[in-house]
Amino acid sequence: MTRGSHLPEEAHLGPEDFRVLRDLINAYCGLELPPDQRASVERRLRERLAILGIDEFGEYVRLLRSDPLGRAEIEEAVDCLTTNETYFFRESYQLRAFRDEIIPLLAKQAASRKRLTVWSAGCSTGEEVYSIATLLLESPELHGYELLVYGSDISKRCLAHARRATYGLSAFRATTTEQKKRWFVERPDGWLVADRVRQICHFGQLNLLEAERAPAVGRVDAIFCRNVLIYLDGRSRKRVIDLFHERLYPGGVLLLGHSESLINVSTAFELLHLREDLAYRRPVSGFGFASPRPMRAARPSGEPSERPGAGPSLRDSQSSLRDSQTSLRDSQTSLRDSGTLRDSRTRLLERLARAEEKSDRAEATRLRTPEPFPAPAKPKEPGSHPPGSSPGRGGDGGSGGGGKVGG
Repeated sequence: MTRGSHLPEEAHLGPEDFRVLRDLINAYCGLELPPDQRASVERRLRERLAILGIDEFGEYVRLLRSDPLGRAEIEEAVDCLTTNETYFFRESYQLRAFRDEIIPLLAKQAASRKRLTVWSAGCSTGEEVYSIATLLLESPELHGYELLVYGSDISKRCLAHARRATYGLSAFRATTTEQKKRWFVERPDGWLVADRVRQICHFGQLNLLEAERAPAVGRVDAIFCRNVLIYLDGRSRKRVIDLFHERLYPGGVLLLGHSESLINVSTAFELLHLREDLAYRRPVSGFGFASPRPMRAARPSGEPSERPGAGPSLRDSQSSLRDSQTSLRDSQTSLRDSGTLRDSRTRLLERLARAEEKSDRAEATRLRTPEPFPAPAKPKEPGSHPPGSSPGRGGDGGSGGGGKVGG
């Protein structure tokens, strides 16, 4: 295929080509592209058409579907379509919570290992990774620990930038002068991250839907995944969260972006209330916070199974759940019966008020006489009157089948 440099300004992405393109990208990485983004997708991908010497989006879509290079080109397309805006010490309130509350908690949990690992999933150009590393290095609770921060992203271009570790002034919009002097070195081409920070940071390409490649990260104590889930469809969110649950040590912490949550995504995590933020924690044992049967990630191969008796068995949990459901149904039945009785009493009082207003004392007296609760009907005896055939009903509630029939 010939390569060209002209920009196909007249190329338009039609609805059908957009649908196919959207489905291919979603299957690859979970990215959700709603119909109202068709014009934006068209504009961003025109550069790819120019580089490949393609004049029509139909031909480009065929390349993605059938060409042996289609997979590589999907990666390029995703790189064009994703947002990579970030900077150092972004969302400072969350980083303060991590420094002041989460690090001490994780340090205690990792005391026997003397090793603490953090994963920045969707790290973009690396600012988040290096920001986390500085917080670990300045934490007195982690003195003597081996520290590691992994950064992963789907974009090779972003990862190349992260490994260069050199940044312009726009990356420091939330950085104090003291932080800048302590953790960066000024150079003619920008500010270079200090050696002691870069030494504990490692980067690698990872598509979060490819769970089989995640073991390369290893088990981790905390995961930052900020402003990634909002771009994924619901099914892909669940897959990613299941992956995080599986990669975290028990007691490990997951931190999301300020507009993201696990509502309707997973119940396998506990909610961790912090002074300035909320985070999610993989339970040390037992279930998550919202369901008696949360999603449980598969145990990685080679990881020892839990010792017998360490927690409730699945059979016990299911039995307890069935008992709870039975109790709930009984309660609902009781409530319905109570509601029926309450409605009957209300109607009785209304009739009583109307009778008294009419000075019908006899009727009022009759209405004040309590009626028995209904009971199961008994078989009719020879010579008995059929229900309703007697001229009246007495006030004796009696027992068994109801009021006494008499004159």
